[in-house]
Amino acid sequence: MIYADPRGDVWVGTQEGLFHYRPDRDRVERVETGAGAPLNGDINALALDAVGGLWVGGDQGLAYLSRSQEQLRWIAIGNADAQLANLDVLGLHVYARGAIWFDCPSGLFRLEKVSDATGRALAVSAELDPSGRPFGANLLSDSVGRIWTQRNVFDPSVPSLVALTPADGIDIGTAWFRSYAKTRDGRLLYGGSKGVLEVRPELYRVPGNAPCPAARSIGAFPLSPDPRFSGTGVRDRRQMGLAPIWTSIAVKERTP
Repeated sequence: MIYADPRGDVWVGTQEGLFHYRPDRDRVERVETGAGAPLNGDINALALDAVGGLWVGGDQGLAYLSRSQEQLRWIAIGNADAQLANLDVLGLHVYARGAIWFDCPSGLFRLEKVSDATGRALAVSAELDPSGRPFGANLLSDSVGRIWTQRNVFDPSVPSLVALTPADGIDIGTAWFRSYAKTRDGRLLYGGSKGVLEVRPELYRVPGNAPCPAARSIGAFPLSPDPRFSGTGVRDRRQMGLAPIWTSIAVKERTP
C-alpha cells in the first residue's frame, strides 16, 4: 500500500516491512524499529494523527512513528487477552478527535493510548457481535463519529453495531481490500468487483424496532399424502407440534 502525507512524504507498506520516501533526501529508506532492526512482515494499514505521527498496523501488531523520530516503536497492549490473541491489524483509522480504531480477526477495537509505548485496547464490537468476526479493514468515520466499513457501521454514542446488507443498498460484489476513500464533502467510497459504493452518512439512520407480523394461519405440509396429516391451517398461535413426516411450514401474515 502507498500513503502520501500532507508534508509530501510517501510511505510504502509491503509484505517485507515499511519504506519511506523523503523528498528532501530524494531517496527511499527502510523504516527501522527502536532496536535498530528493519521492520519486517506485512504492513496492512497506515494513518497519520493530528500531530504528524504515523500509526502503522500489520501482522505484528501496532506501531507508532513520531514526527521527530526516525525509528518505529511498537505499542504494547497492556490488557491483551483472548480477544486479542491474534493481534494482526487488518485496518486502522485515526478519528479527527484523536481516537485510534483498528480491526483485527476478532473484531473492532479502540486504542486508549497511555504513552508512546503502551496502551489499552477496548473490544468495542465483541459485546455487540458475539461471532467474533472482523469488522472490516476499510475503516472510515463520518462527521458524528460513527465508524464505517462496507459491511458494518458502529455508533459509539449508543453503542450499536449494524450489519449492512443488500436491503441497505450494499451490492458491490467482492469488496476490495484497501479500496476506500472519504471525499472532502464527507461521502464514503468503497470499491468492489461490481463497482463503487457511495455512502452519504448524513442520510443514514439506524433501523428501529419494526413490529412483528401477526400470523393469520400456519400450514404444515407432509412429505407424502397421509390422511393423518393435512395442510389445514393451525389456529392456535401459541404453539404447534410438528411430526417428523412434515418437511415444511408456511406462514401467512395477517393484513393490518
